[in-house]
Amino acid sequence: MPVTTRKKAPLNAADHIGDALRLVAPADNFHDETQAFNQASDDDSDYGSRKKRGKRPPAKRARKSSDTAAVSVKGSSKKSSRRILSMPLDILLQIFSHLTPKDIIHLSRTNRAFRDALMSRNANWVWKAARERFGVPDCPPIINEPQWAVLLFGRTCLSCGRNNVQTPDLALLRRVCVHCKKRNLLAESGFGKVLPDGISEILELIPFTDVDWTNGKPRSTRFFWIPEIWAMARKLDLLLQGPKGQQDLVDFKRQRTEMVASSRKSKREREKWWDDFCYQNEQTTIEERFKSITARFVKLGYDSSDVEHLRLTSECQKPALLTYRSWKKIRPILEPTVLKSKLVRVHSERLSIVYTWYKEYRRTFMSVHWKYLPRTLDICAMQPFAKVINSPVDVVVTAEHFREAFSQIPELIKNSYDSLKTSLRCLIQIPITRDMNGAKIDTFKLAKATFTCQEPLCIAPELFGWDDIQQHHCKSDFIPNDPNPHYWEEIDVNDPPKAPTPPKLDFCPIKREITASVIQACGLDDRFTTAGVMDLWDLRFGCSSCPPQQKTVNGSTFWTRTGYKWRDSVSHCVNAAHSPASLFVLPLDIMEMVKASELTNPNRAWRKWTCAHCMVHIDALESREMVVCHLKSEHKVDYPHEPRDLFLFIRPSSCYKFKGFYPVDPPVYDYQMHGIN
Repeated sequence: MPVTTRKKAPLNAADHIGDALRLVAPADNFHDETQAFNQASDDDSDYGSRKKRGKRPPAKRARKSSDTAAVSVKGSSKKSSRRILSMPLDILLQIFSHLTPKDIIHLSRTNRAFRDALMSRNANWVWKAARERFGVPDCPPIINEPQWAVLLFGRTCLSCGRNNVQTPDLALLRRVCVHCKKRNLLAESGFGKVLPDGISEILELIPFTDVDWTNGKPRSTRFFWIPEIWAMARKLDLLLQGPKGQQDLVDFKRQRTEMVASSRKSKREREKWWDDFCYQNEQTTIEERFKSITARFVKLGYDSSDVEHLRLTSECQKPALLTYRSWKKIRPILEPTVLKSKLVRVHSERLSIVYTWYKEYRRTFMSVHWKYLPRTLDICAMQPFAKVINSPVDVVVTAEHFREAFSQIPELIKNSYDSLKTSLRCLIQIPITRDMNGAKIDTFKLAKATFTCQEPLCIAPELFGWDDIQQHHCKSDFIPNDPNPHYWEEIDVNDPPKAPTPPKLDFCPIKREITASVIQACGLDDRFTTAGVMDLWDLRFGCSSCPPQQKTVNGSTFWTRTGYKWRDSVSHCVNAAHSPASLFVLPLDIMEMVKASELTNPNRAWRKWTCAHCMVHIDALESREMVVCHLKSEHKVDYPHEPRDLFLFIRPSSCYKFKGFYPVDPPVYDYQMHGIN
């Protein structure tokens, strides 16, 4: 029997692709992709045509009597849906246009009626109006508006339906998972040598990406979506078999090439918008997470201000909404810090009450006595106040709780200073002297009772006599509503905060000897001279060991030396390691030059001056010029004197001394001393 042979049909573009892809595509997924292509539409639209993966759905359970409520709710939702659909279509679309793109996507998947209304060409303006409110770039010409919305605002893989696919490929115009990229993406270099000419033309008609799916980095090669190659091959084959045949094919290729080129050209704009959109979404999510954390702590009894400083912690900066599981995990990490913040806040509120009352108490003294009063923190460290301040944080403390403590303030301040005197008296290495009447002289009043503050950040560590010790406050005082409170030491959540300790003082024998020399240079007896007497004499001293300095003012150059107050001269000898014998009292005419030079020191412009005759500057200290004008206008003092009429409320540090200068002759170079004839 003769064997008949069937004549083979001519191969079309799809057959060429099949032969080529069989050589390069994995054998285990080629049949699946072919089947997926046969089920795809001509437009290759992924919108609304997901393939579900995973286990079979469980069998329906038997309905119980408790399910009747759910059935009634479901039935009522159907009735409301019918009622909405009975509205005119143009009104419905106008309402839908005010929704977000993501809401419109969900709405289109509610039922077939909504889907048909939103997927029609007449509803494109709804999708467009929704995306324009988000500043989304124009839809690429290759896809339509619904596909563009699903690509940007969806979260599922458009190939397999897998959830939580975060980033779309804006060059390939697909949002697909890594698994589907591995199955369907193929590099051009992988099948470039076996592609027929027809397939090479197809690659110019479909979008591609240059991002490698393995590491997310761009490469020099192009990656194509294999099912899209199949779909384009079938489209070309159908056009070739159409009524106009070759002409339709040529027109389609030209139009499609322009669309792909236009889409590729606008890729950078799309990627820039996506980066900005992701950043804004991330910041919004972080803010919502922080608000949720704050609400949880407020519900536990904390204040929102206790949580505010946690905003920049890693637990609060994660771009993920707070869940019960994550809250259970981060609460033990954050709560100790929040509790510390609550302790500081509660104690600061109680300190504010003491601050307000103590401010009114200071008004009962003249301003010249303010610098001798303790700080607010020192008052709060006293036992009657500390007892109220350190009460449990759940106790509401008012001003009435401090009434009894404030009635004891004069006695508390006296006892505090007596205790400090007792602790320092044993450090003084000065023999006890008696005056002409035989009475003992208080060694604390002597100018040579020199102490040094041991605090590392003290700006004026040299103290001379009890007067300086009383007004020495090198640590910061309490400031109401301070955003960075540093008044408490390290807080233990199990113990109440501890008030700062008084500054550490120590007697300095070296300064005592130098001070005695300075007093003797004035012609006084150091055994009886007090610091007040030295301030009253207000002399200026020079140092013979210091060389003259050259200064230039307004283009004029001259030589000067420095004049020191008596306290500054002692500090100068200690810091410069000069002999006390090098100090001498300046003549009266030069002393007047030094005092006039001190008045021009720019550091005197501090707004730390106050009037010594009234309390007008108790709330806000002023500059020296303003206080002088106040003295002339209100107190008729034409020539104010320090500190009788006005004084500086703080002691300046050693680097901000009000130093004065006086002119001297240029130094003469001694050639013989340097061996030059």
